[in-house]
Amino acid sequence: MIGTPNRRAAKLSEHGFVLVAVLWILAALSALAVVFAVYLSNSAQALAINDTAIEAEGVISAGVELTAYQLLLAKDDERPSRGSFHTRLNGADLAVSYVSEAARVDLNAASKELLTGLLSTLGADGDKASNYADRIVGWRTAPASGAGATSSLATGGTLAPGTACTMTWASEAAEPSVSP
Repeated sequence: MIGTPNRRAAKLSEHGFVLVAVLWILAALSALAVVFAVYLSNSAQALAINDTAIEAEGVISAGVELTAYQLLLAKDDERPSRGSFHTRLNGADLAVSYVSEAARVDLNAASKELLTGLLSTLGADGDKASNYADRIVGWRTAPASGAGATSSLATGGTLAPGTACTMTWASEAAEPSVSP
């Protein structure tokens, strides 16, 4: 009977061992659950970003198609040169404005008179509009050989007409070179 109290004490000290092991297993499982929740949250956010880009691309495509549809509804001789409309598609507000390419002015091919009229319409005075038109025409034409001071230099410009900076590539892999 002398050895019995020691046995009882040993049995009582082993009862808490299983409880500690179960608590460690629960802590590991909860850590795993937290890691999985963070992973799912990040994945959902990444997919939402892709969804937004895809939806925007679809809305843009729909805007172009609706513009073409509206232009095709009119007869060829009654087709408007510009227009706009507003609609709602898939929860997105779509505001479209369109202008015919015929309404654009090609600065590289326009006559001096057309450029003067355009600049006057945009608010330049008559003499200034004519001067600006001269300068645009001068910039797009090559200078005559042996030309001295030009109108651009005479009016305070820093480069002579036809000598604007250009970028050229020797090959696709080469760096661009800028020449004055």
